[in-house]
Amino acid sequence: KKPSILSSFFEKLRFLVVDDFDFYGPREIALLFAMLKLIVDLFGKDIQFAFMTATLSNPEDVAEYLEKINGRKTKTISGKAFKAPNKVYIILGKNLRKLWEEARKFTERLEAAGVGRDVLEALRDFESFKQNVFKVWDALRYAGVPAPEPWTDPVEIISNYVFDDSVTLVFTRSIERAEELGRKILQVTGRKDRVSTHHHLLSRNVRREVEEAVKTGLMKVLISPRTLSQGIDIGDVMRVVHVGLPEDVREYYQREGRKGRRREIGLTETIVIPQGSWDYDLLSRSSRLLEKWLKLPLEKVLVNPDNKYSTLFIALAKIQSPILKDKLTVEELNMLRDLGLAKGFELTDRGKRVWRYMNFYEFAPPYGIKRSKIEDGEVVRLEDVSHCDLVEKFQPGAIDYTSDSVVTHHRLGGGRTVTAIFVEPLREKILRKYEGTAYTLEEYEALKRRWGEEPNIFKDYLHGKLHSRVVCVVHPPVDGFGKYVKIPNRVEWIVVAEKKKMVKKGEETVFYRDRHPIVISSPTYGKYEDFTYGLIVEVGLEEDPELLRLGLAYAMIVLRRSMGIPFETIMYSVIRLGERKFIALHEPESAGLMEKIDWSRVYREVENYTPDELDEIFLEAVDEYSFSTFISLKLDWSIAREYALKALSYLVKREKMILEFLGRRIEIPRPSKSLKIAAMSSLYIPVREEFNIGFYAISLYDGEENIYVSGITELGRPSGEYLKLHEELSKLLDSQFTVVVYGVRGVLNNLENAGLRSLKSMLVGLESSGSLIDVESLLREKMGLELGLEDLKKTLSLGTVNISRLTEYIDDLKRRIPGQRMLQQSLKSLDNLLKDFL
Repeated sequence: KKPSILSSFFEKLRFLVVDDFDFYGPREIALLFAMLKLIVDLFGKDIQFAFMTATLSNPEDVAEYLEKINGRKTKTISGKAFKAPNKVYIILGKNLRKLWEEARKFTERLEAAGVGRDVLEALRDFESFKQNVFKVWDALRYAGVPAPEPWTDPVEIISNYVFDDSVTLVFTRSIERAEELGRKILQVTGRKDRVSTHHHLLSRNVRREVEEAVKTGLMKVLISPRTLSQGIDIGDVMRVVHVGLPEDVREYYQREGRKGRRREIGLTETIVIPQGSWDYDLLSRSSRLLEKWLKLPLEKVLVNPDNKYSTLFIALAKIQSPILKDKLTVEELNMLRDLGLAKGFELTDRGKRVWRYMNFYEFAPPYGIKRSKIEDGEVVRLEDVSHCDLVEKFQPGAIDYTSDSVVTHHRLGGGRTVTAIFVEPLREKILRKYEGTAYTLEEYEALKRRWGEEPNIFKDYLHGKLHSRVVCVVHPPVDGFGKYVKIPNRVEWIVVAEKKKMVKKGEETVFYRDRHPIVISSPTYGKYEDFTYGLIVEVGLEEDPELLRLGLAYAMIVLRRSMGIPFETIMYSVIRLGERKFIALHEPESAGLMEKIDWSRVYREVENYTPDELDEIFLEAVDEYSFSTFISLKLDWSIAREYALKALSYLVKREKMILEFLGRRIEIPRPSKSLKIAAMSSLYIPVREEFNIGFYAISLYDGEENIYVSGITELGRPSGEYLKLHEELSKLLDSQFTVVVYGVRGVLNNLENAGLRSLKSMLVGLESSGSLIDVESLLREKMGLELGLEDLKKTLSLGTVNISRLTEYIDDLKRRIPGQRMLQQSLKSLDNLLKDFL
């Protein structure tokens, strides 16, 4: 009824600038372009756009998209900006020659320990030693030689820059690390006027004062986690210090872009000071490996004009706007209806909620979860936590890296809703106060003693030997675009051994540390929802889930190295439902890549790719579980490649086989008892494996009537509901029916696991007498097709079950560790889903 605040502005708008475009993630890019489309639709195509970015590796994709929005031809202007000559220093340590001379005294001891030729060469040649100093240090520790640590305290180096005439920017990985460095440098130098931190927790006025002090030449050292890596011009920066490398190459170059912007600066410097396991793992192979990482091509910014997330936002904006409603297309309206967000031409209650939650940085209310730190009886408010971070990082028992604390409890609303987070200092006495962490602390101490190491929680945390992770269960869309749900399943502490183990790969020596997860026995809360792309594909019963996961991790590395796709653009898991197995893929942020990607091309890239040392580091960073599997395989890349190709072949063949299948004419008689064919399927779902407790479900269809039974197996003994089906099957066999199944091994294994041995024996007897037909084997034999049952059902338009919804229910049930009464209620609630599945 009233004109919007910005309407008069937009009516006059002719030129719109988007700065630092490469800063945004796929979801934010989808929303940004959707907003641009709506602005053009409302106010005309005369509007010009200028996109500013320093680290965009694929400008042609952005240009093509912009042309579609306003119909104007797009010009890409690029070139090499002025940069002063730059020197890069990688700080390997101090007194290296002295360390080398000491190490040489233990050559025979290292030879006896079985180190490779690379370590022995480093002992003979000082230049080789400098390249491999961390590897030699690992070798000395492995051989039991008490070698001094080679690394340097960053404070010792940075403190000298406080008295320089030029400005030094110091980048860290966290706010806490930035503040810690700032405090220590102030203690050493006493020059508060020349050194400061800069991050979003400081007030805007303080940040402005600090920036002005740098521009006027008063402030000489500025320490920041990320806020200074983009967008802010703070003058004559001569030096950038990286205290720990960033997670991706693009951010490294964004940091680097802050210096040497003035022609009067004659020479600039880059200082890399390793911090944390990622840096040390790189350097433990060779300093050349760090240089190789720095030279990697930039990750692509993923831009997809057909991203359905953009369509969803535009459709929601139009349907609830009196001005835009008449512009709603049939495609947009159908999408809203298919997702259950609209009925007729109005939003449903669910649709209104989705519109309220459609915020720019996350799908959630426009305010974060409140977080407070309790210390010495005082409660201090910390910055809010995003709803997604609540689920992924701030569960009870998880370590809060920004405040050197541990999450001790939540304040809860209704259901799974969390309204506030409380953290307390990461100290032994705090951990012993709470039941979940008290048990975990005992397990941690026992583990450290088994390893022959002294337990020290805070020391291990500071040295990167202890970290936490929240293991989430993700329920993605089954096939294409739709809703996904992420639920925190459990919190684990990952304890890393101080002493490394050794494995030889040819003449090369590789060191790695034992890692052991300890589960926190505390409940988890909250859930995160959004819309994205997903895919679930059934794989063969014979496939090994651990090796398939390793193969998928390998495929993600190839996507990054060969195609520039950032890590975690596509996430993966291997799901088990009884004996059936599925590969599940989804995009954590809707990029639309899965809709466009050519899996045949990815298959060829994996086939032709030759992995190197850097990929071993990437594998550990991408998937610690798969890295453990890889170590057990003696770092054999051929197995990882084999299973990557297996996993990809299911994705490639899925589309190909469906087309082939649809291309053949097959006459299928209408089901009838007169055909004397009975179809049977089974499922067993373990709920508490330690007590052999689970649900069984069996379905038998005789052509006209379907008999479905379900029950509970406890301590390996099934409840008696199956007897009804047992009796009916006996009658059908007496009437000379043939039984058909899909995947006979899976059906038999489900019956065995459920304790239904009499039914299993009947089917084994039918198989040996030729009265049981396996349709899966028949398809393979007669048509050359290997098709999962869900894909076959989809091909024949028989409808498919929502596997994601089924697994969501089962995972939630397992998380709650149900008792007998709850088991009965849960099975009743689950029955309709199980019946559909069978």
